[in-house]
Amino acid sequence: MLQKILRLVDSSRTTLSGLSAAESKQVNEALSQLVLQSQAVVRATVVTADGLVRGSFPQQTAKDRISAMSAAMLSLGERICGELGGGEMRYAIIAGSKTTQLLIVLSKDYALELELRPNVSVDETLNTVTAQTQRVLETLWVSPTL
Repeated sequence: MLQKILRLVDSSRTTLSGLSAAESKQVNEALSQLVLQSQAVVRATVVTADGLVRGSFPQQTAKDRISAMSAAMLSLGERICGELGGGEMRYAIIAGSKTTQLLIVLSKDYALELELRPNVSVDETLNTVTAQTQRVLETLWVSPTL
């Protein structure tokens, strides 16, 4: 299922320089639905590959920290996959004693960073999130390639 949602991204699109207020609101609404419909997800943030926040729910005061760490995870994960012959990065998991951070690559331009509750099944969360990610992709104008 995750492979299907990741293939929905048109990688030929260029990075958006910014979102209008209405577009940002749509992204935030899509993220709120993702968080509210999943018992495992505490926070969802869409970040660009260069570390800019394009939307989050709930609204965070530490957006800069979240986006910087997400961009670092993305960069490191891509390098590891490339250096070790793992192909293109699809997602990364960082598990701490209190929470788990899940970074899902949406396209060459966007990633979805999720904070998960402790002791949740990452596999189950991935299945739930991929089913709901389509709405986030649509608000970012990322069209299906299938």
